[in-house]
Amino acid sequence: MGRPAASSEEFAEQWGAGTAPHARVCGGTGRSVSALEIEGGAVDADCSPGHILELTSSSYSYKMNRPDERKSVDQLVLACEHSSLALACTRTVLEQLEILHPKLAVEIRPVRSHARNRHLKRGSNVLLRSLERKSANAVVMPVEDLPDDLPAGLQIVVVGERLAPFQALVSSTGTLLDDLPETGRIGVPDDLTRFQLADHRPDLNSISLRQSLAASLRRVKRGQLDGLIAPVVELELLGLQDVVAEVLDGSMFLPAPGRGGMALVVREGDRRCEKWLEPLEDGPTRYAVEAERALVREMDGVNGTLGALAQVSGKGIQMEAALWSLDGQEVVRDSLLGEVDRGAELGRVLAEKLYDLGADRLLRRGRRSSRTLERTSGGSGAGD
Repeated sequence: MGRPAASSEEFAEQWGAGTAPHARVCGGTGRSVSALEIEGGAVDADCSPGHILELTSSSYSYKMNRPDERKSVDQLVLACEHSSLALACTRTVLEQLEILHPKLAVEIRPVRSHARNRHLKRGSNVLLRSLERKSANAVVMPVEDLPDDLPAGLQIVVVGERLAPFQALVSSTGTLLDDLPETGRIGVPDDLTRFQLADHRPDLNSISLRQSLAASLRRVKRGQLDGLIAPVVELELLGLQDVVAEVLDGSMFLPAPGRGGMALVVREGDRRCEKWLEPLEDGPTRYAVEAERALVREMDGVNGTLGALAQVSGKGIQMEAALWSLDGQEVVRDSLLGEVDRGAELGRVLAEKLYDLGADRLLRRGRRSSRTLERTSGGSGAGD
């Protein structure tokens, strides 16, 4: 990813503490601001000489134009979620735009959303409102966080090249998944991972993690966990590839639909913005995520227990999907090969196959269980 990886020890130390500064300006110093500082309030950007980085507790701007270029009238404002992963993802967009449009001034505006539940699209509608209010020209967000249907007047103008959609194991001793000791404690980020881990290694104890990736890695380092499973894309974007013991098989651990894809959303009819961003489009990724998003829509927008992965090859799009019951005791699974340019149709057909296998019954049961849970607990859940 073009960024040096931090060791697990350096990672734990740098994330141990940190308070958000009110402002930081990097102009001519060449100082590099690490991704590891984001959660403490700093940001992820290389402050090359002449680049300007302005930071407050709620927003910052990274302007690519150098001093002799600041009179340019071309300016692009990108909104993204105020999180380490979203900022790191947006940084990759900045790097590409700097090469394509060296005189374009780009500003990042992180938007704080208070939706922390992974099953609530993490505040995507809050982000998209920045387009409706015209406080941003484009929104950068992971495909898996996009709402199933965009608000009227907005469009996905670019789907960028997909990053690794797979899951990775981080273990305290570098041990592979099949070699972990029985009854070992493994941290998992969500129910989908927990159910797939139980299918493969039912003897392990899965611990649901609700804290940040940084805090979870510290628990592995301290021996509180024997390991954890995390999305490869998060580890890569944060420069932590070297803590990975094993990248897990994509069929054995299906990702959430859209995982690893990055979308740029703009207002319809904004041709100037489209012109700047369209070179970032990756056709194969768009076909793949269109298939996965069509599957989700046909499954009534189900989240949390649906895994899907579409991959483009010379033969077409190979897509696999599986839906688990809320307790993880039942699963329906199938796969399909389709034509590359008919991804959405492939997703719809695969959804029908899952329904034929009993997905409808699992979804009805899940909706009843969710309503019962909301009535008894107000929809809140405790993390480990």
